Amino acid sequence: MTTNQMAMLQITWKRRVDHAPCEHSNLELEWNERGHSTGHYACSLCGESMAVRPLVASISTSPSAINGAFPSTRLFTGT
Repeated sequence: MTTNQMAMLQITWKRRVDHAPCEHSNLELEWNERGHSTGHYACSLCGESMAVRPLVASISTSPSAINGAFPSTRLFTGT
């Protein structure tokens, strides 16, 4: 989806009668007008652009998981 298409979606989304928030259920890669990826994703329903953080590495690929020891899931409380 290009940045111009996103702008048009944003305008039509704001003109809706019901003002329920968008759930961003369908994301598309965002492209600038020169055809280069911006590295962001855009909601194909409302046109909002969002940066998507990289996924966290799977625990099965961590060195401790390979050795059979899994890291603790407890939060550090400082006490």
